[in-house]
Amino acid sequence: MIQTRTDLSHLPVYEPGAADVPHRDNAIKLSSNESALGPSPSARAVYEEQVATLLRYPDPGCSGLRSAIAEFNNLSIDQVLIGTGSESLIRLLTRLYAGEGDEVVISEHAFTLYKVAAASVGARPVLVPENDCVADLDGMIDAITERTKIVYLANPNNPTGTMRGAGAIRRFADRVPDSTLVVLDSAYCEYVDPSELGNPLSLVREGRTNIVVTRTFSKAYGLAGLRIGWLYGARPITDSLRKVGDVFGVSTPAQATAIAALSDQDHVRRELAHVERWRPWLTAELENLKLRVTPSVCNFVLAHCDPVTISAADCFQRLLDRGVIVRPVANYGLPEGLRITIGAEPDLRAFIGALQDVLATD
Repeated sequence: MIQTRTDLSHLPVYEPGAADVPHRDNAIKLSSNESALGPSPSARAVYEEQVATLLRYPDPGCSGLRSAIAEFNNLSIDQVLIGTGSESLIRLLTRLYAGEGDEVVISEHAFTLYKVAAASVGARPVLVPENDCVADLDGMIDAITERTKIVYLANPNNPTGTMRGAGAIRRFADRVPDSTLVVLDSAYCEYVDPSELGNPLSLVREGRTNIVVTRTFSKAYGLAGLRIGWLYGARPITDSLRKVGDVFGVSTPAQATAIAALSDQDHVRRELAHVERWRPWLTAELENLKLRVTPSVCNFVLAHCDPVTISAADCFQRLLDRGVIVRPVANYGLPEGLRITIGAEPDLRAFIGALQDVLATD
């Protein structure tokens, strides 16, 4: 039998949330932080028009999409890079800047892909404990050694929904050595008031050469199925990434649809308004049922089952039996946590009804 590299034998596997319930066609999916409203009508229309392009290879440089992103965000187009979701860009960055014997510093309850990516290149993930599900930036600085090649920081963070403010992030960036790459994963930034989060892209615009900001069209823009992510970094970083990235990674329909989605900011505002309305409602309903909820700024909430008698694992399974899918987050170091997406109103109400039933029968 052909053998994989021995150093990959214990490589952790990223486990996505459940997507369906066996033998049920009407399952309620609140497990993947997908947009409640989906893509804008104009983006849908553009996607449907793209059938005529399917016989052609896509633009490998994603020139039109990069130009649209650069113009919308006041960026240099040469420093924008597109990938098949921010996941592919995270893997590329890890592959490019870390290797055997290096260290990658990660906040304790951050996106598990960071650990998977680090381990895949032989680097050691260094997990820094959080303060009540909030990243400890001082602790992350203290964890940096001469072996540290990358610091991954999701802000806001998944699955906790917490964030650090603009001032704290700037002070953190100032303290990281120039020889260490900082990756600010901003997948959920659209859901946060800019006066609180600031604009992480400005850290790169100022000329810092060791900071990269990653973004995605999967959340607020409702294009998770098309896999479109992007990053902004110093020119030497983006030039190097182009050498190791996929040549035709992002399809023509995906590029065109993302441009249309970006131009429809009214639809994005409707998505954000929906989340702003229903996140406090969901939080209150969960707390009324005696679950503990971590305050969230994202399109999901993290509920903890430790105050009640049922475990998160049992609660997840019993909800699944009732056709409702949420996300257990034990693999994030939160064994009693369940992450619930802010979905459509009927789905949220159905979830609360199913949860009431689960807790009443425990």
